[in-house]
Amino acid sequence: MSEVTVSRSFTCASTPEALWGVVGDTDSLNRIAGRLPVDLTPAGDDASVAQWEYPRFYTVGRTMESGPVRSVEMTTTLAAVAGGTEVTITLTMDPISAVLEPISRFMGARRLESMERAVAALARRRLIEDVAPPGRTLSDQLAEWLASTELAELGYIRPFALADRWDADRRALLRSCLEAVEAGALILRWELVCPSCRVGADAVTSLADLTESGHCQLCDLDFELTLDRSVEAIFSKPGAPTERFCPSGPAMTPHVRVQAALAPGGALTLIAPEAPGRYQLFIRGGVSASVVVTTRGAASASVRAVEGGVAEPAPLVPGGALTVISGFDDTRHVKLQEVAWRDAAATAWHVSLEPAFRRTFSTQALSAGTRLAVGRVALMFTDLTHSTTLYERLGDAAAYRLVRAHFGLLEAAIEARGGAVVKTIGDAVMAAFPDGEAALAAAADCQRAWPGFLAELGHSPRETQLRIGVHAGPCYAVEANGTLDYFGQTVNMAARVEAAASGGAIAITEETLAGIHGIGGADLSALPEGLAVTERREVMLKGLSRRTGVIWLALEATEARRAA
Repeated sequence: MSEVTVSRSFTCASTPEALWGVVGDTDSLNRIAGRLPVDLTPAGDDASVAQWEYPRFYTVGRTMESGPVRSVEMTTTLAAVAGGTEVTITLTMDPISAVLEPISRFMGARRLESMERAVAALARRRLIEDVAPPGRTLSDQLAEWLASTELAELGYIRPFALADRWDADRRALLRSCLEAVEAGALILRWELVCPSCRVGADAVTSLADLTESGHCQLCDLDFELTLDRSVEAIFSKPGAPTERFCPSGPAMTPHVRVQAALAPGGALTLIAPEAPGRYQLFIRGGVSASVVVTTRGAASASVRAVEGGVAEPAPLVPGGALTVISGFDDTRHVKLQEVAWRDAAATAWHVSLEPAFRRTFSTQALSAGTRLAVGRVALMFTDLTHSTTLYERLGDAAAYRLVRAHFGLLEAAIEARGGAVVKTIGDAVMAAFPDGEAALAAAADCQRAWPGFLAELGHSPRETQLRIGVHAGPCYAVEANGTLDYFGQTVNMAARVEAAASGGAIAITEETLAGIHGIGGADLSALPEGLAVTERREVMLKGLSRRTGVIWLALEATEARRAA
């Protein structure tokens, strides 16, 4: 009995590169075409592997548990032609008996027709810019989109990716989605993202359900959960299906440029991307190596992969050939992928910086004892000088009013720069920011507003001043008093730097300042406007065993007079 093959070609008015994200979105195409969702179970080592080479072709296979065919393999090729791209979809089916060959051929032809219609529908939706007209808020646009879009397409909403399609501000749309959750228009869940394939390996409904590790069946990889990379916020409309219709298409892993199956003891050749840069060769099970693509590279290179690892190949020219030789006794899928993390993910770290999330979703905290790493966070600590004598001079009631009012001032400045207040400690504040630049800008705003704030309350800067410390680095997110808090050496450093600051000044570690774009070494010309360096030296901070480079900043004289 022979296999049945049917094919269909059509032309789209887009380049292969622009069309790749449409024809490679097999999950959406199968849903639009009326296919049933799939039920995923762990596959054996000899299972078929989706294969592709951006932006030329992809092949996806599916083994059937019932029906007229044992298996179906779909290959889609894209070829640039005058006026666009010729798309050819080929189905290869294995009927369970010869008598079913005509039926299989008929069903295959019908399926190709539905796939062509699905491609056209998805292309219209994805390739036409959808920009909010002037005067319409993002919340209004989101509400209209949720009302006008088919329910079947609202089970997997990624707010940053949607904002990019609408040419909108990412954080603003994330806030709109959180507001929609509060209003009952959306549901929030958390997807555990594999660091290799970067596809959701599992999902939970609350941060409290997270553990410290996850497992990806596709990559056969255990991985540590990190708040800023492997936990992504996904939204869905109530009642929308969240099932997967095809989890293995190239659109699910846009960072993977080439994927292929490596047979036991065999060899395969991967074509390097055309764009120079650093890529990663990844082999199922965790074996990986760095691959450099450069115009000064070689036309070809080869490596042997074994359980213990794989050597880094020689640099390749764009489009160069990389041959991978198998030292395994089973089939492995091999990927050549971009190193950069997909930045269209609204991670739990991004969400945790939204003040509305901290205020409204207070129950969304990690479980007691669970700690998740954060690759880099910028922390700002503040405190009031002479706070003890402040209460003596003003009395408890007046001093308390000043302290409470100053919390409002700092919170507004912090939120305006994309940060969030983590907690208050007496009359001190701890805040978190996505980067050091935002933290330093917020610190400058606070010092700039301080004299006017005191004057409005009828107080003098001589009574109390604000001192601020800023430091950035890795840390752990933990639960503390039912909310999200941070723990680790970076937190200790930031607190110690604040303690080293004087009234009216900002103290920042040299390494944090050097990490801000345009600032480093002796060149401090890119400091926020109005700030000047008053001191720069290495100090022994309390509780630390090594000296730390610290820079003290203050408002310049003209800026200070203006603020006063």
